[in-house]
Amino acid sequence: MSVVPINVGRPRSVRLVEDLLGRERALVGIVSQKNPELDEPTFRDLYDIGTLARVVKVIRLGQSNYSVVLNGLGRFRIAAPGGLEPYMRARIVRVGESLTRDVELDALGTSLRESTREVLGLMPNLPKETAGILDNVREPGALADLIATSSRSSKHSTSRRACGSFSPWWDGSSKCSR
Repeated sequence: MSVVPINVGRPRSVRLVEDLLGRERALVGIVSQKNPELDEPTFRDLYDIGTLARVVKVIRLGQSNYSVVLNGLGRFRIAAPGGLEPYMRARIVRVGESLTRDVELDALGTSLRESTREVLGLMPNLPKETAGILDNVREPGALADLIATSSRSSKHSTSRRACGSFSPWWDGSSKCSR
């Protein structure tokens, strides 16, 4: 999975980040909102599948405003919504990768890699090494994650939500604090 920074400024998400400050190897869940215009979504406003991520670094940008660098570890499904305050929490279940590699999947990966390389070539300010990163990612799911997290559209960058903290010893019954 990818390493990606997300900006945190909404009150619930800020409370979560501040609660995580000083905790080593904290895990959070990230999910997308169905409607990115909502400021305080409920569980009905979120997709059920998200990404389990380790908090790599927290950078304070200002009062109640943070940039959080996350390392994606895998996918999860929300099994049972929990509370909304002080930040969202839920019981989650890990979702494994179910794809088996075959000729068709490898061909799709190659096509995706080539198309992405063409798009990167149209961006004059990117370092030339950026396209080389694509060659180092061999798993189709990881390639899709890399490309998805690298494409910066305003809809996607504003719709990712911090989900919450996890115990570092994940046993399948941990609570996802969103």
